[in-house]
Amino acid sequence: MKAIRSALVAVSLTAAAMAALAVGVAPTAAWAQSWQEYRPDDGKFFALMPGQAVVSEQRYDNGGVGRRLLVELGDDEAYLLEWTDYPTALSNSKAPEQHLREAQGNALKAFANGKLLRESVITAGQWPGRAFMIDLNDGMVLQANHYWVGNRLYQLIVVTGSAKAKNPAIPDFFGAFRILQR
Repeated sequence: MKAIRSALVAVSLTAAAMAALAVGVAPTAAWAQSWQEYRPDDGKFFALMPGQAVVSEQRYDNGGVGRRLLVELGDDEAYLLEWTDYPTALSNSKAPEQHLREAQGNALKAFANGKLLRESVITAGQWPGRAFMIDLNDGMVLQANHYWVGNRLYQLIVVTGSAKAKNPAIPDFFGAFRILQR
């Protein structure tokens, strides 16, 4: 549990370091009973979390304000969704792809002993994103999908023990996320 908490705290720092209705969406049948639907009050996205999430708020020195949903499933499995709104001037200071590359770079810096296993450019509808996986070199693996939407950074993160890195719930978690704002 300590390793997961350390990893998630470090990942949430990536947001601070950045100068930064779903139809037919369901997890696999084996996981469907425990998943919880989440729609924020602003109506800008839809997500499914694999259990009851703890909700918290983060405030960053650069003016960003984030909300976080966290589900911990034992000592070696956690699911995090954080969305951070940044001041317009900061958001407009560079292209979305550059914000995303910086967020990924900050995650790598947070885990200096980690090794980037894979990375790719992704999208959520019209919105740009990046997916990556880091071996944290302590028996843990971090998998993340980040999306930049207007002045908001979405971070979907899963930290698991290496043996759970192919858990079928992980693609369900990433696949159930939908951005609804236009």
